[in-house]
Amino acid sequence: MEKARKTADKLKEVEKELADLKASSAEEKKKLKDKVTALKAMMAPAEDESEGTRGLATRAELVGKVKKLEWQMVASMNYGWQNAMDQLKIANAETGLNTKGVSRLKKVENGQIVVPEQYRDMELEEEEEDSDEEEFEEENRPDGNKEGHDESNS
Repeated sequence: MEKARKTADKLKEVEKELADLKASSAEEKKKLKDKVTALKAMMAPAEDESEGTRGLATRAELVGKVKKLEWQMVASMNYGWQNAMDQLKIANAETGLNTKGVSRLKKVENGQIVVPEQYRDMELEEEEEDSDEEEFEEENRPDGNKEGHDESNS
């Protein structure tokens, strides 16, 4: 009889433990479902989101896309700058427009062309690169004419 009572007590204890585990499991399941719902809401596309970003599912993919767009923006700005400089040189060919000392990184301050503090290191690097490129072009120009012009004395 004692053995049956101990077994019944043990059974009640195990049943209580099972009920606690089921309750705990239900709470955990609800928390996980809520978390999944929140994550899905965070990943929902914005109304004005482009097709190119809708497929991005991870932070790494998003960071990669941002970096790619940054480089495209820089390339576009560089193209625009060079295009404007080329047009000004042609439009002012007769007057000999001086473009020495101008740069996409500089600005006009108190009537002077200056390099803003945040661009000083970049400007120095750019000047060194430009100098190296000019030197290379001078050394490797097949016809000996500067700036690629076919100048004749006729």
